[in-house]
Amino acid sequence: MSFPSLPLDHFNRVFESWRAGVAHVRAQYVAVFVEGSWVLLHARVDLDPFELTETVNEVISTSSIRAGHVKASVTQPALEEFMAALRAGRLRLSEHGLDLALPADQEISLYAPTSLVEPEYFTPQLEVKCMRQTMLTQSFDYALANAELRRNTVPFDGLVDLLSFFGLGNSGHLPHEQKILVTLNPPGDIIIDGCALSQDQLRLKVMRRVSMGRDSVVLGLRKFPNPSMERRSQIADKIQWQPEVAGFETGYVETVADDCGVAELLLSVGGYTVRRYFLPDASKSLNQRLVDYRRFDPELQHLGRALKAGKNDSRSLEAGVATLLHLLGASTLTPPNPDTPDVIAETAGKRLALIECTIKVESLREKVGKLVNRREIINRDNGLNSPTREVLAILVVNQPRHTIVNEDKYLSDNQVVLISQEDLNLAMAHLEVPQDLDMLFLEKLESLRSLNNQPFGSIPGVI
Repeated sequence: MSFPSLPLDHFNRVFESWRAGVAHVRAQYVAVFVEGSWVLLHARVDLDPFELTETVNEVISTSSIRAGHVKASVTQPALEEFMAALRAGRLRLSEHGLDLALPADQEISLYAPTSLVEPEYFTPQLEVKCMRQTMLTQSFDYALANAELRRNTVPFDGLVDLLSFFGLGNSGHLPHEQKILVTLNPPGDIIIDGCALSQDQLRLKVMRRVSMGRDSVVLGLRKFPNPSMERRSQIADKIQWQPEVAGFETGYVETVADDCGVAELLLSVGGYTVRRYFLPDASKSLNQRLVDYRRFDPELQHLGRALKAGKNDSRSLEAGVATLLHLLGASTLTPPNPDTPDVIAETAGKRLALIECTIKVESLREKVGKLVNRREIINRDNGLNSPTREVLAILVVNQPRHTIVNEDKYLSDNQVVLISQEDLNLAMAHLEVPQDLDMLFLEKLESLRSLNNQPFGSIPGVI
């Protein structure tokens, strides 16, 4: 079954628009043997626009577990059948001997995961999963599976090696949630390496699947600084398309971008967004701190990894947060004393921010307690010496906002600003045209105060 859902409706509409651009499917999966038949535990499916040069069908199977990877070209009628089977909880590519289903005694639900913050690159997703959790993984014989895999004709060093090899996790444990995750990749894109902005000359390179007509491409342009009405335009009519190669046409744009330090490109295909991208002119950067930092981390990969730090790596998250705030215009430091905030920052507006960072949602209240105590110490000391600035308490949790449940009222009562994974991603995406930290923090504080004043209590999602 499926519940009424705007995200699910959106996925369905995008799929109908982009389906003509799907050329092949890719699936990675794991199944277990239960009572005489194979039962699908988890699968990741990609719908891709690129032509295959060769078919892939890799399968490792023992008496208790089967994992595989398949890539196969697909026609439009075959795609229709494939998607219908997926929506019913079945991964089926009969011509490749693949036909696995989620547990037959489970009701199937459809869900389209979304983020509170729009991404830079849009890949709509669909989750097909069991309404209730099963006991399949609890009764699985890990010792037997590991032994069989090590003596297999193609040997694997147990489940951890097998699941990692097929892109299904690195823990060595079978997924507890039985589901199929479908990712729809766009039938076109901006080719970043082929784009440049220099001395008001803008050069762009785009590509699209030929099955998507040329008129399906819309390319918006927003010019910084001062993106006024006159400095916004659609420029798809300037694209010069080249002959088809391997099912794609490549297009080029050369145009004048007057007084432009950063160009934001907005590509849509078939009526739906594919990519938002900020293209800077290195000689006119609107963020000199970012230019300097890129000399040591050109693609911001190290910063991105630090902000996504996992458990037992809190120091990396703290360093990443301090670096991000520096790139957004704050003065930051990470004190060596353990009995201090993880990060201390001063904004351009001279506000003092005390920041605690955590990877664990369950430690949220402990961190809030530390923030409140330290903020009150500073406020009390300031009160004795005539306070000159506002002190902000900020909690950074590098986890999705939806995982932080039933804490809005608690954060509001303590006036602690929450920065989640979505906020970090948004800040990273806009470093070329950085957010105003003072405005960001004040808006979040206002949301907290509004929540505290609601006569009927907490409304989820306000913060």
